[in-house]
Amino acid sequence: MEIHRIRLHGPWEARTLDGASATGLLESRWLTKTAISGPGVTVRLPGEIRMPDHCESDIANGRRLLLLRRFNRPTGLNADQTVIVGCWSDTEVIGAWLNEDLLLPTALNFPAAASFCCLLPVERMAAYNSLGLVLDLNGRHRIQISQVALGIV
Repeated sequence: MEIHRIRLHGPWEARTLDGASATGLLESRWLTKTAISGPGVTVRLPGEIRMPDHCESDIANGRRLLLLRRFNRPTGLNADQTVIVGCWSDTEVIGAWLNEDLLLPTALNFPAAASFCCLLPVERMAAYNSLGLVLDLNGRHRIQISQVALGIV
């Protein structure tokens, strides 16, 4: 099976979420602007994300990292194609959203396996989309993300 890969490099918006907010987002199955209120910072991926020193108490209190990236619908995408989102990270991805809908994990993966993959429903893709990933910091001050990509099968 051949997978066409579209890397989502460049700027992502990063915000921290407390453990309760992240759990609530996963249980409610949707992500809204009100759930992610507060200041965000721009990070460039792929690369290392270092949590600032003033986030020490956030990390100790089980905060999660929310990454947001906007992108256009891939050109020529057909309704009969399958799209997956893959993240290659050294920390666990605990949830993913397209626009405001929770994405479901999938066993379908890239040839060089991603640490997390989820199915992206083609019918839910708009002309302009927002992808959200929630990562568990696990008490870490820095995480490495080597790639986030869309895969079209």
